[in-house]
Amino acid sequence: MSQRKFALIDRAQHCVRTYATLRIYPQHINSASVDEFMGIKATKIWSQADGKPFDGWFLTTRGEIDSNDTTEHIQYLLDIVRPKRKHIVDVIAGGGTVNIINFWHSDGQGGPGLSSHIISQMAELSIEVDWNVYMG
Repeated sequence: MSQRKFALIDRAQHCVRTYATLRIYPQHINSASVDEFMGIKATKIWSQADGKPFDGWFLTTRGEIDSNDTTEHIQYLLDIVRPKRKHIVDVIAGGGTVNIINFWHSDGQGGPGLSSHIISQMAELSIEVDWNVYMG
């Protein structure tokens, strides 16, 4: 019995620019504390003390990953998050939110996609994914 072979999908073929941002919105700790348990400094921090509507901790791949394949950006962030699984689960259990937002700019047909490997990692961590897609 032969095994069906699937064509490789070039997810970057029509992508002009892409990057991903890990967003952590903790409920019961301040955003600066997230630096400590993540072991990495945020790209940007929002604080209610500074007039923001809620605390937020952000880590972006913009300027870090040189690729138009959005999966490479997401995997980079997941490689940072996976060893911190306990802390991520605690943030979510405490009413916080953890997700990845992707910027994706295309010059034509096609769109971003995810491999089953990335989907399973995100599901294990209860991390959702969203896209801001720009065409043209």
